[in-house]
Amino acid sequence: MNIFILDKNLKIIDKFSSEGDIQNVSPFFNDIYKQYLETGAETFKFTCTKNNNIEYGNYIAFMFDNKYKLFQISDIDETHEQNFEVEIYCEFAGIELTNEPLRARTIPSANIKQYLDTVLADVDWEVGYVDEDIADIYTIDIKKATKIYIHIQETIKKYDCEIEFRVEFKGNRVVGKYIDAYKRRGIETNVRIEYGKVADKVSRRTTGKPLSTAL
Repeated sequence: MNIFILDKNLKIIDKFSSEGDIQNVSPFFNDIYKQYLETGAETFKFTCTKNNNIEYGNYIAFMFDNKYKLFQISDIDETHEQNFEVEIYCEFAGIELTNEPLRARTIPSANIKQYLDTVLADVDWEVGYVDEDIADIYTIDIKKATKIYIHIQETIKKYDCEIEFRVEFKGNRVVGKYIDAYKRRGIETNVRIEYGKVADKVSRRTTGKPLSTAL
């Protein structure tokens, strides 16, 4: 697997590989990719040796399920040992929509595509694939100013659908950012997770941090 490092202008400036040391390509390891199907949120974490292109605010991109995923570096933890390693935590690029304002308005008789087209009209994200099974039509009344991503989270529950963020490249630069809408993502297996049977390890993290509805 390869991951690409992009600068703040979304241009590729470096490449890492999980296949070990390759000429002119740095290795990365201990990568963990998480998807949150209910909200479309995603996180990516990996470890590599120190690299000047790994800096806060730069981006990470990689191919998953034939789609390019884009993340922004949000945290860097450095470990000074024999090898100077850094652990990088990234949040999906769509999180930037939590900073984009959405004014109060009414969107009459809208399907999911029309709703997303309206709320994304003033940002650089666009509507991509829309599952034809999402057929409901609603009048969406935005009673007070809010943030785009927060309102999308609330509204996809009404349409009973799930969203996914992806990007497209042309050459070495991101040229399009899209939100796809699905009736359901993933596969329902009806398998019960039990330690020692279908799971080798189960962990839980407890935090005292305030709950953020943006994720």
